[in-house]
Amino acid sequence: MEAVLPKNPVNDHEDGIGVVNPHPYNVVLSNPNICRVKDLFMLVYVHTGADHYRRRAVIRQTWGDIKRFPNMRVMFVMGKTSTIKSMQDALQFESTTYGDILEEDFEDTYHNLTFKGIGALKFISHYCNNVKYVLKTDDDVFVNMYTLQNHLMQLEGAGYNKNLILCLVWWKMHALREGKWSIPKEMYPEALYPPYCSGMAYVLSTDVAPKLYDASFFVKFFWVDDVYL
Repeated sequence: MEAVLPKNPVNDHEDGIGVVNPHPYNVVLSNPNICRVKDLFMLVYVHTGADHYRRRAVIRQTWGDIKRFPNMRVMFVMGKTSTIKSMQDALQFESTTYGDILEEDFEDTYHNLTFKGIGALKFISHYCNNVKYVLKTDDDVFVNMYTLQNHLMQLEGAGYNKNLILCLVWWKMHALREGKWSIPKEMYPEALYPPYCSGMAYVLSTDVAPKLYDASFFVKFFWVDDVYL
């Protein structure tokens, strides 16, 4: 499905004033109706890649099965990874079949993971303000959805349903200068990162999503998505 994001209700800062990190990418595939479900409790967005079909299939058949969890929807978020028409055709068929793909036209590379997060927050801000909670995870993670939903329902009953972020917090993590996560000093001169959520999984009350999306325009891009978001 093709979709054009509306101008409202979110401020997309088209005037450009003060913007240091615009998100100019276009939506290739999406389902704007994915959250139009009565009493929708949770939207899960999953970072994935175009060629990770088997991982998506496993999620749809297990913890992401909406027949088991009718109060939840799962959305798989990706960039474009190939100019091969057959792969895009396969994604189009998958999107039409399941209605759970969000694809934008940035290049799907390891250093562009931050764009997946921003793209998902943009979509949620426009289309999913009726959802109570948002879970972010990756396509190589298994979620105990029964335990998670029970925990969130208890929190909601206690009044914890606004301005909420739940995650494993990394404290005093070093900015590595070598290896896969290498960050040059000119990009990030500090020795330690500020506290941040592990990107393996974190939960937001849905009111937090547009706040993070709005803030992203004014925070300089940083490719380590867990730290940035």
